[in-house]
Amino acid sequence: SCLQRKYFELNSSIGNITIKAAYYKGELIKYSPEYEECRQIAAEKNMSLQQVYDLIKKEAAEKLLGQKSQK
Repeated sequence: SCLQRKYFELNSSIGNITIKAAYYKGELIKYSPEYEECRQIAAEKNMSLQQVYDLIKKEAAEKLLGQKSQK
């Protein structure tokens, strides 16, 4: 059985960004923000790419998994 992929728009604290999510048998197994969009936000906000990526992943987890990060 192959992975089902979904794309959705996350209205994050630093801008809208597309999130790619992969599901297996209906369960979320991984997700990631679009690289180019992260790079663009990093340049606009004068942040490092890693800062943007980490923040977006945290906010996406809260939306996708309905839980607060432990960070």
